[in-house]
Amino acid sequence: MAKKIPWEEKYRRITSQYPEVVDVNWSDLLRQDSDIFARLLGDVLKSGSRGSRPGKRPTLDRAEALQRLARVSDEDFSEFDFHETFRYMTQGFSIRGIAAKTGLGKSYVQRLLQGDAHPSFETMEKIAHAFKKHPSFFIEYRIAKTIVVIDSLLRDSPETATAWYLKFSKVQ
Repeated sequence: MAKKIPWEEKYRRITSQYPEVVDVNWSDLLRQDSDIFARLLGDVLKSGSRGSRPGKRPTLDRAEALQRLARVSDEDFSEFDFHETFRYMTQGFSIRGIAAKTGLGKSYVQRLLQGDAHPSFETMEKIAHAFKKHPSFFIEYRIAKTIVVIDSLLRDSPETATAWYLKFSKVQ
């Protein structure tokens, strides 16, 4: 039986033989190469199960697969709209349980789950913290923060605003 090599030693060997892997942007690579994504996700699934068994690996729905990948890549973000993400996050919780966990009213929670209400940023922050996520987990929160940064940039640099306007007005 082969001697087990400690992780640190494996890492040292790999990086000395292939120094370019140190600077790899794994997030970009996983998004671009579906074969690597599939193999890595398969290994994540296998490592998350109790014991290693031969045969097919269990199937996962897309949301669970993305959640497990996020844990591995340190990018815990939802790509789905708030309502879909909120419904997924709260599976297994009653309306009363969600309300108690988040500090929101039961009728408001119900309206959020049904898509009949749109959350404020404060509400997204409460929900995120209640479920041990950063508010940027929600795509709407990330978009809003990005828009605020762009707005600030363009206000501080009117010449950039003019250049962008001219560039984008030709496209339409």
